[in-house]
Amino acid sequence: MTRLLSASRLNAFQACRHQTALWLQGIKPPERANDAILLIRNKGFEHEAQVVDRLRETYGDVVEIPGEGALDQRVQLTRDAMAAGAPVIYQAALTDGRWVGYPDFLIRLPEPVDGQWRYQPEDAKLAKRAKAEHLLQLGVYAELVHHMAGYRPGEGVIHGSGGAPERFRLDETAHITRRMMRQFETFIDAPEPTAAVKNGACSQCDFNERCTAEWRAADSPVFVAGIRADQIVKLERAGVRTLSDIAALPPDQTVQGIGADTLAKLTYQARLQRRGVEAGAHFAEVLPPEPLRGFATLPSPARGDLFYDIEGDPLYPEGLEYLHGLWGPLGADLTDRFVSLWAHDHAAEKATFEALMDLFEAHIARFPDARIYHYAAYEQTALKRLAMKYATREAQLDQMLRDHRFVDLYAVVRHAIRASTESYSLKDLEKIYWGKRSGEVTNAGDSIVEYERWRELGDQAILDAIERYNEDDCVSTAKLRDWLEELRPADAPFGLDEVEPEAPTPQASAKAEERAQFERDRIAMAEAIRAQTALEPAMRELIAELLWFHQRSQKPQWWA
Repeated sequence: MTRLLSASRLNAFQACRHQTALWLQGIKPPERANDAILLIRNKGFEHEAQVVDRLRETYGDVVEIPGEGALDQRVQLTRDAMAAGAPVIYQAALTDGRWVGYPDFLIRLPEPVDGQWRYQPEDAKLAKRAKAEHLLQLGVYAELVHHMAGYRPGEGVIHGSGGAPERFRLDETAHITRRMMRQFETFIDAPEPTAAVKNGACSQCDFNERCTAEWRAADSPVFVAGIRADQIVKLERAGVRTLSDIAALPPDQTVQGIGADTLAKLTYQARLQRRGVEAGAHFAEVLPPEPLRGFATLPSPARGDLFYDIEGDPLYPEGLEYLHGLWGPLGADLTDRFVSLWAHDHAAEKATFEALMDLFEAHIARFPDARIYHYAAYEQTALKRLAMKYATREAQLDQMLRDHRFVDLYAVVRHAIRASTESYSLKDLEKIYWGKRSGEVTNAGDSIVEYERWRELGDQAILDAIERYNEDDCVSTAKLRDWLEELRPADAPFGLDEVEPEAPTPQASAKAEERAQFERDRIAMAEAIRAQTALEPAMRELIAELLWFHQRSQKPQWWA
């Protein structure tokens, strides 16, 4: 049987040859993918529909090729539309007999050549920025246009969700595209033995549950916390094929391509996990103290410490930080309580960010030694992004960063302990110091799915479940800090305790007020520009955003 090859199959092959082998064997994935994959696909369809509307506004006529019917019929309809000079052909069908392609759009170029209209392929992608696989897909479409129409499109366009469409010179990458197509054809003609190899594409693969079950049955090294795919390959070449094999490695073992220290860490981690399985319970061991790492970066508990977690929706146009959660002494009676700040659009996102920063500032004034604890880098990264995006509260955030107010407990954990868990996510570690969660929303992927479901249904119970999950994250972060404090060796230094916040001297207060006044002046000038009715609204917004552009563009360097 002749199998038609496609750009999506080529991308799947580049990501994982095992997925292609399963396809060749006729093995089908489960009929129902997980909720996160289904959500992403549905969001992709929504984004594609929005791009169709924009193209219709720009070009007028959009000819849609029906999705039903035989391939040769769809190809003929595409040929007819190209010959007639349709400005936009939606869901075109292209083939050379072995390859088939369905570009989202074929866009007619402004002028015909030798009486023939020419077209370039364009695709709608949910990603904010075009990826390598998107460019490869456009390249395949260009090859098929060349076969059918006799010319190779010089450009292609990706309509991402993060801003203006991105244009690419397909003639500059055509040789790479053709080489990858030939490699794929060679594998199809003479398949090689494959095995499931964990990689970045697994989370979006319909076969993920199948492969995970195979890895479990085979005691695969993929479950060693922190191990990389390339390290698994190097270990296999050395005859080390299972997690138990890694745990059994002698101290003097060497593996080509893996450093001695790294191999020792992997061996130690595998042994801990094996012991945890045998004991039927998870545990952690404390690593020797190091200066400026691990416990040395964990400040001693202070009155007023806060624990912070964000929920974000990357599928919302340009992204949305829709919930900021805080746990700590936030009430008048100084008892620990949970505070949530919600935002369901970008205007609310800005207002919520400002309210959060003002809350931080007031809380620090009340508790000068307080720190804000979070797990992993997302919270700090998001706050910086919001400050730059909306050009607001930059002075307050910069002061908090200078004062080392934020403490990333993941950075502490990485160099302070080793745990028997399969990962060092907060959800895995809390199995040791807290226990499993019981709510409907148990991870970040669930929260995104549920939040998008709320946007569709408007059911307050969904938001309540997300808020309980966020509160659990904040409380878990607090329990993690307390647990780490219990594990702290007596000789571990308190590195951050030596970095005191900027003292409230008259000079420091004057400097802080100068920075705050600078931001107020900038905001006032920006608003004055936005009020200039003689300019077009888009021009007003552009000029306002350009104020102090160079100072803001240097901010990431200052933060670093």
